[in-house]
Amino acid sequence: MSAEGLEDLRRRVVAAVESGVPQSEAARLFGVSRQTVSAWVGAYRRDGDDALRPRRRGRRPGDKLALSCAQQLWTVRTLATRTPEEAGLRHSLWSRQALAELIRHNFHITLSTSTIRNYLIRWGLVVDASLLDRLRSSHPMPTDHLSAADGPGTPAHPRTSGAETLWTGWMRMDRSLRAPLGMGAGTTHEVDALFLFAVSGRGAMFFLPTADPYDGAHVCDFFDRLTRYHGRRLTIVHGWLPRHRADLLSAWMVMNAETVSVEVAGVTGLTGTHGDERRTCTHVAVPGTANGSSSTPGP
Repeated sequence: MSAEGLEDLRRRVVAAVESGVPQSEAARLFGVSRQTVSAWVGAYRRDGDDALRPRRRGRRPGDKLALSCAQQLWTVRTLATRTPEEAGLRHSLWSRQALAELIRHNFHITLSTSTIRNYLIRWGLVVDASLLDRLRSSHPMPTDHLSAADGPGTPAHPRTSGAETLWTGWMRMDRSLRAPLGMGAGTTHEVDALFLFAVSGRGAMFFLPTADPYDGAHVCDFFDRLTRYHGRRLTIVHGWLPRHRADLLSAWMVMNAETVSVEVAGVTGLTGTHGDERRTCTHVAVPGTANGSSSTPGP
C-alpha cells in the first residue's frame, strides 16, 4: 500500500471510531488488527491530525550505505568459513559488534547493531526473540550441580559464586543468495553452514562456524573462546553430549572446573567437578530454531 493509501485508511478508521463505531468492529470492517486500530486512534488523540500523515522513513545517519548483494555474499561466506581471527579481527567469537567491525574494515561502511541484527535475521543467523526462553526451558539448570561424591574439599561451583550463565546450542544456516552483476548475474549461490552459538542472560549472542557440533574438540574450542571473551567465571548450560572425542570435553571440564561449570541439560554427574564421572550420560538434542534458520539437532 502506498503512503497516500495508508494515510487514507488511517483517516477512515479513526473517523469511524470517533463517530462511535467500536474499535473491534472498525478492525473487522477495514481489515486491520484491533491493536492497529487502537494505536492509530491513540496517536490521533495524542498528536492530532499530524499522527495520520505518512512519516518519512530513513536509516540512521551511519546506515546510509546498505550492503550490496556482492558485499552480503562475501560477508556470509566469511562468517560461514572463517573465525574472526582468520578474518583479521581481534575478536575470538562472532557477534554483532565483531560483524560490524568486519564490515567497517572491509567496506568502510558503518552499520548500527540493530541493522546488523536485521542482516543476521535475513541470513538466517538470528532466531526469534524467544530463543533464550526456549533454551532455558529445554536446557534447565540442574539443582543438584554438585555430585554426591563431592566432598567438603571440592572447589565451589562457579554458578554459586556470581558466575555469568550462558546457554549454548547449534544451528544450520541454509541460504540461497543470488549473485549480482559482475559475479555471474542470475546465478544462485548456496550457503550451507553449521554454527555453535551461545546466548547470555542479557540476550547477547555469540557464534562460531563448525564442521561438526558433535565433535568434542570443536565444542572445547568454542568453550575456550567463550571463556577468553568473558574473562570471568561462567556457567555454561549445554544441550547435548559429543558423539566424537567426548573424552576431550570431559578433560576440559575437569581442567577448568575452578572457573567454568559446564552443566549438560538432562544429564547428572557430568558438571566439571571432581565427582563421579562414571554415570551414564543420555544424549540430549538441541531444540529446533525458527525465523529463517534451519536447525537440525542431528540424526
